Amino acid sequence: VNEFLPWSKGIYNSMNANSRYSTLTVKIDKLDDDNAALDAAQTGFKAKPPTVSKAVRDASFKQTKNSIFILGGNVQEMADADTENAEAIITEAGFGFKKIVIQQKRKNSAEQGSEPKSVIIYGEVKGAHNWRQSTDGTTWVLLLASKGQKKVVKNLTSLTMYHFQHSPVLPDGEEGTWSETISIRVD
Repeated sequence: VNEFLPWSKGIYNSMNANSRYSTLTVKIDKLDDDNAALDAAQTGFKAKPPTVSKAVRDASFKQTKNSIFILGGNVQEMADADTENAEAIITEAGFGFKKIVIQQKRKNSAEQGSEPKSVIIYGEVKGAHNWRQSTDGTTWVLLLASKGQKKVVKNLTSLTMYHFQHSPVLPDGEEGTWSETISIRVD
């Protein structure tokens, strides 16, 4: 409570002073009332002897957190509606802004390796993989398994089209299904 209350009061001060949040005035005022009630409950709880029970203080704390949660949701809705100014909308309200990097799932792919006559192949699923290769797409040769989703294949024939497939290594030694074919012409 001792760390939360100053932060909660800061949220109130930031939002109350900014006309951007004028549509939330009733909820902002409710937060101010909840902050005052929590401040009084905390003071009474810390008094010697306490004049407020822990249960009453905790109930007030819960109510204030709920008001913050509701306002946070409203601020997020405002940010979602104005993505160009989303960061400002969130930070001006006193809330933190966390940039989220969306990592795309790696697709089955192949690229030329750093060594001559080599390729690097990638499977889309994390973890160990079984691999196989073919030059005609019909007859397959098993390769050594990899511990991860990446495999370097060396000593290939230049100017030849290679096809690769992988299957994840499953628990209990079960055989996974082979992926769609990944094709690349070796330089």
